[in-house]
Amino acid sequence: MSQIQPAEMAEKEAGPVVIKSSKCPKSEAKYENDREYENVKKKEPAQSKPDNDEYAEIAAQNGVYQTLDTTGIKSDKPAERNHSYQRLACCFGTLCVILVLIIIGVCVYFRESAASELNQLKSNQKVLLQENLILTDLNNKLSSDNDNLTLASMALKNNITMLTAENHNLMSLNEKLKEQRKNLTEIIETWNEFNVSRAQWSIDQYCPKNKARSCTACQEGWKYQLHSCYAYNDAKAAYRTNWDGAREDCRTKNSDLTVVSNNAEKVMEEQ
Repeated sequence: MSQIQPAEMAEKEAGPVVIKSSKCPKSEAKYENDREYENVKKKEPAQSKPDNDEYAEIAAQNGVYQTLDTTGIKSDKPAERNHSYQRLACCFGTLCVILVLIIIGVCVYFRESAASELNQLKSNQKVLLQENLILTDLNNKLSSDNDNLTLASMALKNNITMLTAENHNLMSLNEKLKEQRKNLTEIIETWNEFNVSRAQWSIDQYCPKNKARSCTACQEGWKYQLHSCYAYNDAKAAYRTNWDGAREDCRTKNSDLTVVSNNAEKVMEEQ
């Protein structure tokens, strides 16, 4: 019984494989031998211990069957390998298809992502261009304002320079006016002093002290006649001069050179 079981298992395993194998006669022969062996086995009486001849015969048959079973199993191994290879090829193909689908999905995802990013970049570029235009206009306005302020600053500097020069001129003029004022003040003071001294001299001349301040119409040495004061100057020959010189000398004495214009003055001169 223990020697027959591998053959039965080989028969069961080889049953579905025999259809695909090209060695069908051997499998059918093996299957028929197994059935005959089973029939023989059923017909044998149950014995506690077989005889030596029967045991040898059974062992010989089992050896033949074992050889046949081994040959059948060996003949079925390439089919099993082909079936395994087909399964592996199917799995590998499935994996390749899945991998290709994953790659396509990733490519589509990255393509859509790149397109979205490109659109976003274009939108950002438009915004940046608009901001650049606005900043350019603002820069131009600021440059124009800067130029105007520069011109205004230059004009103010020129005005400041002119005002500084004018101020300097006014200060110089003020200094000159101060100097003139000082000179005029000195002249006025001198004139006042002269007038005081002149007045004092006039008082002394017209009101001498030796006569108890008795004032006369003419100063001392002059004669009052015809409502005027006259003085006769008989200068020495060394001090005599022409008409103009004599008249200038009279003017220094607050008088004038007399010209005889009527008989009364002529009589006064003769006296």
